[in-house]
Amino acid sequence: MAKEPNVQQAYSVTGEADFVVIIAAPDTTVYDDLMTHLVGEHVNVKRFSTNVALRIDKRSLTLPMDDLET
Repeated sequence: MAKEPNVQQAYSVTGEADFVVIIAAPDTTVYDDLMTHLVGEHVNVKRFSTNVALRIDKRSLTLPMDDLET
């Protein structure tokens, strides 16, 4: 996944899922092909689910550095 440009972010998480992967794809055909390549062909992947963002309410990766005490 690290070499795939459509993968924007990837996280190992706790809970029902083991990983959360943020993917940018121009359409569902590209997404389906990408998911087939990334997870569909791997024997260790038993299932995966997809959530589609309907809109962006906030997007940021900046850290609130002004809030840190020195």
